[in-house]
Amino acid sequence: MKTDSILRILESLYGKKTDFSSEELNRIETLTINRINPDKSLANVDFSDLLNFKQLRKLILDGITVDVSVMAYISTIPNLHSLYLYNCDIVDDIYNFLGNSRIKDLKVSNTNFDLNLLTGYYEYLTLSGVKLKSFKPHVEVLNVSNCVIEDYEDLIDYNFEEIVLSIEQYDSYQDGFNNCGRRVVVMEDNGQFPYKKVGFTYGEI
Repeated sequence: MKTDSILRILESLYGKKTDFSSEELNRIETLTINRINPDKSLANVDFSDLLNFKQLRKLILDGITVDVSVMAYISTIPNLHSLYLYNCDIVDDIYNFLGNSRIKDLKVSNTNFDLNLLTGYYEYLTLSGVKLKSFKPHVEVLNVSNCVIEDYEDLIDYNFEEIVLSIEQYDSYQDGFNNCGRRVVVMEDNGQFPYKKVGFTYGEI
């Protein structure tokens, strides 16, 4: 194991830095890979380490340069459901990997992500600091509560079943959201709890 952030996680769980058993590694369902160590030094990152985690469900990348070689390793994780990209730099066309993967929960924040190239189906797509464009995949829940929205009419045409908004976003286009025929969740200012729900049936609220 060579990746600093993974080694820190394993050491905190098992009190050691080496000689991890398959059983110990298979208990890991969430990993975060950082490009910068807590002391601000450049971290060691080796994506081949991911081959050791057969039960991984969620992978968080922070500050990582993402290319096709990185996505090739990520694509080998058999049970991966959630991929979060924070402050990443995408340098290749990785979108075919995403569209053909098992990932159904995709979160992208402050990353140069091209929505026009995204394909597939997602249960959750959460965007923050990403330029909003129409996209091809079908999305069950689209969260744009931390995005700057320039054209609300275009947003309504996106392919989603439910949308999550801030109060400010909702108030800016209230009639449009109330009549869009989809479920609308308006979050409180702290972003933690729903302030209002629109378009839900009684049993869904």
